[in-house]
Amino acid sequence: MSNAQIVETKLGTIEYSQIGQGMPILFLHGGHSNCNEKLWHKGFDTQKFQLITPSRSGYGNTPIAQFTTPKATAQLIQSLLEHLQIEEVIVIGISAGGLTAIELAANYPKQIKKL
Repeated sequence: MSNAQIVETKLGTIEYSQIGQGMPILFLHGGHSNCNEKLWHKGFDTQKFQLITPSRSGYGNTPIAQFTTPKATAQLIQSLLEHLQIEEVIVIGISAGGLTAIELAANYPKQIKKL
């Protein structure tokens, strides 16, 4: 069962899934995946953590548009966090999602609690 949603942020369209409550954790998936990937969620208590997984640009229902680099994708994901009114997040970058995770931490250091 998918809880994927598609939203229009100030920078563009992005698909994401969200489950749980508490401290937000942002999962940035690797290649050949999307927001429906739940393997990374195993072991997290959804009563203590809010698990957010966006589909990176070009995956799932997030169009690639102008978001063709990790930095541009980080900007789109930052706009999703603003849309969700999330001020601070833990970021976990998996495989190919690692480059976008690094860009988020480098460009939005006040918002990224841990990488």
